[in-house]
Amino acid sequence: KKMGNLEQLIETTRTQLTQKESVCVPDYLPDIQQICDCTGTPNIESITASDGCVTVSGYLSCNILYMSPDRDTPISGFSHVLPFSHTFDIPGVSESTVCDAKADLEHIAYTISSPRDLELRSIILLSLKAMSPGSCQLVSEINYNTEASPSQLPQMVVYFVQKGDSLWSIAKRYRISPDQLLATNGSEKDFLKPGNKIYIFR
Repeated sequence: KKMGNLEQLIETTRTQLTQKESVCVPDYLPDIQQICDCTGTPNIESITASDGCVTVSGYLSCNILYMSPDRDTPISGFSHVLPFSHTFDIPGVSESTVCDAKADLEHIAYTISSPRDLELRSIILLSLKAMSPGSCQLVSEINYNTEASPSQLPQMVVYFVQKGDSLWSIAKRYRISPDQLLATNGSEKDFLKPGNKIYIFR
């Protein structure tokens, strides 16, 4: 055997984060006439676990492409970052807890407030998995001697089938092959009934 790492699941949970923020067009860009496209990509920056809670922080990177009334720059665009943070209350969590978080953008929308301003609205689905680290002994190697056979086992056994017995479990117990059992006692469905008497020859 050898020692191996084992992570026990404490909890999986998720929540929706609704955000709304006013965004100004950078000074070096022309006014907004019409929005062509608005996309966003959520990113996780940090996951902090403490007694009974996990805080997930990150940001939504938004890309805005728009048309402007400026003839020299009819198409323009810029990026904007919307930070987010959420704390999950999870009993049993400590500083040693291993956490994994995932953020998915469910919805993003906009409203043009003025030629220089717009309002961004987003819904982020935040998923969290919390696991407790540990260790246990794992079987790393098995040595099996097919020739080994306990000398105290008799050459013939009369066995009464028990509930839950299978062809394999009986053969394994008496160190014979399933084929030997079938050769002596007939088909499996005939003798594998609780209370039936079967003969085992070694």
